[in-house]
Amino acid sequence: EERDAGRTTPESCEIQKSLSRMVENGCGACVLEASSHGLSFGRLEGCSFDGAVFTNLSEEHLDYHKTLEAYFAAKMILFRDYMKQNWFAAANMDDIYGKRVGELFPRNVSYFGSGEKNGDCIRATRIRNSLAGAEFSVSFPGSGEEIPVSLPLPGRFNVYNALGAITLLKSFIPDLHAVTGALLTMPQVPGRLEKYYLSNGVCVIIDFAHTPTALKNVLAELRTLCTGSLFAVFGHGGERFEANRFSLGAVASEFADRIIVTMDNPRSEDPGKIAMQILEGVNSRENPPETSLVIQRKDAVRNALDEAGAGDVVAITGKGPEKYLHIGSDFIPYSDKQTVLEWTAEKGLTWK
Repeated sequence: EERDAGRTTPESCEIQKSLSRMVENGCGACVLEASSHGLSFGRLEGCSFDGAVFTNLSEEHLDYHKTLEAYFAAKMILFRDYMKQNWFAAANMDDIYGKRVGELFPRNVSYFGSGEKNGDCIRATRIRNSLAGAEFSVSFPGSGEEIPVSLPLPGRFNVYNALGAITLLKSFIPDLHAVTGALLTMPQVPGRLEKYYLSNGVCVIIDFAHTPTALKNVLAELRTLCTGSLFAVFGHGGERFEANRFSLGAVASEFADRIIVTMDNPRSEDPGKIAMQILEGVNSRENPPETSLVIQRKDAVRNALDEAGAGDVVAITGKGPEKYLHIGSDFIPYSDKQTVLEWTAEKGLTWK
């Protein structure tokens, strides 16, 4: 069963209804994302967790939290207030805030990371990335054991996500080969480097990245995997952290070969004004890539697809799996994925 939650972490009554329905249908486990807003507003009341994974923290939601320290403190509510006795967590040693989680709760937290420098944590080595996915080995401290992993999802962040899952599940599932076997058939996560290969040789990536750090991670990753030109189609939400707009433009200018700036949930702000602030960032770099301003998002996506050719990658970021555009007080039906598939059908192309 698939339902639109509306929020990353729904209201507590909705969570409890969903949990009850899961039990009635024989579910033995539940995985839930605990957002900083959800934790701050008490949406997890009534929940007790056996385990948790902390991946990283970046400059998101600062319109609400104001500082990264306040954002981190909100995340720590999960570990202070909502864990069962003898709980276990996995934290990313390569992230400064992940290391702090382990320092705050040393008896409960195990680290994961990548590279030889992290010899005392569960780590990924020999990472090989492509648009098709990632292959790597998982090493366990002290044992000398290594398990090969094939992940049908591209991106280094997906390697970290898989490592976090392996580290957490090591305490619950004795046979880790069952875990890595499940990763082999992991479906795409909507809006997280969600990829579509078109029959004209173009690869389309749809991603939720809407902060400078997230956009940099996506475009830097795609830059290394793209054999042709890298297109970036993006905007920035209205009534959100305004300083990010310049930074988003600068990041795109660093990694993309072609930029199309468009709207992304402008809310009560003028989308043209938002776009101009992004363009300032694009043009702050010496010799910026060719850049267009196409306010209507559907037109922007279609323009990129019209231009792209075999070997090119079109990255459409900011909205991910969202099915609307928030303009003024209206929520207008819209989907990046649907726009791509409609264009593909019109051109007589296929996708997979």
